[in-house]
Amino acid sequence: MKFLLPIDIQNPSRRAPGLVGCMGAGLGEMLDRVTVMTVLAGQYLKAQVKNVDLRAERLMESEKIKELRHIYIEREVRPVIQEFKDMLRNAGIKGSIDEKIVDGDPVEKICDVVKNEGYTHIFMERRGLGGIKEWLLGSVSAGLLHRDLQSSLYLIGKKLSEHGPCIVERCLIPIDGSHHSELAVSEAATMVSHCAQGFKEVTLLHVVNIARYPERVENGHIPEKEGEAYLDRAEETLIKAGIPKDKIKRRLEYGEPAAMIVEEIEKGEIDLVFMGRRGRSTIQEFFIGSVSSEVIHRCYDPTFALVTE
Repeated sequence: MKFLLPIDIQNPSRRAPGLVGCMGAGLGEMLDRVTVMTVLAGQYLKAQVKNVDLRAERLMESEKIKELRHIYIEREVRPVIQEFKDMLRNAGIKGSIDEKIVDGDPVEKICDVVKNEGYTHIFMERRGLGGIKEWLLGSVSAGLLHRDLQSSLYLIGKKLSEHGPCIVERCLIPIDGSHHSELAVSEAATMVSHCAQGFKEVTLLHVVNIARYPERVENGHIPEKEGEAYLDRAEETLIKAGIPKDKIKRRLEYGEPAAMIVEEIEKGEIDLVFMGRRGRSTIQEFFIGSVSSEVIHRCYDPTFALVTE
């Protein structure tokens, strides 16, 4: 596994390195590398741009630009990155911890690094924008959410503390029998079984979609029986990974899937939600919608693990 931890130097959060450190330490040798990454996006030019000749043909290669960049990195960037690297090492990560500092558009640069260097997981803090606002204004996490990346994306919610030990007590895995759902179960089995400190319970939830119930029955299906089979398979995967059976809770409910998942998150005091990621574009999500998209935009407290192959 290779973890990528992009950070915002202007507004750094300690939630992300806390979770990465917790998970990375538990995974041990399974984790090959953690990279702390920041994309400068021209911050070092803001205060000095009026003093720079913007008509220069090769602006970014000018000595003045290089000097401003170097000063900014040494004064503002390097101390934060080093702090995060120290947090990760102190959490118990034994593998390589390196850094990457680049210029450009954050979403594009993160995507390039993930694709070209084979990172399996990205960890980003959520800023708490609502669905419409996030779509209109954009954010780095929203931009990554709608990209077709072959890596799991962890959106870290505000429930995870910036201080103290990383304790994930309760996890939720909504399942629907799809391939994406099974990927989420496998990811949860790996992460939870290796990060057992403070862990109390994992809930498997299948929602029988009441809107489609008559159609399913008329076509010869038994939704309840199918749901129980999905729960059986998921439970077996978790037990094989070493998660005790008495820490696994099964729920089969009737209703509208997104609403029922949100209800379970709120009443169950869920810290971490594992969901399959289908990779739709922003426009498709906005007009078509999806269960995962709706749940994410309605719940800001927990951390979401959006799992892909």
